[in-house]
Amino acid sequence: MSEYQTPKDRAYTETLINAAKKEAAAFLNLKHTAERGDGVIP
Repeated sequence: MSEYQTPKDRAYTETLINAAKKEAAAFLNLKHTAERGDGVIP
């Protein structure tokens, strides 16, 4: 596997966020906080 996530996976983003809004907000906040400019999570 060369990629963790593919563009096809993003088709489900809105569905997942709407199904679990609080959890999605927490995850996206964690991702934003931890992610570096080069996109790598340390």
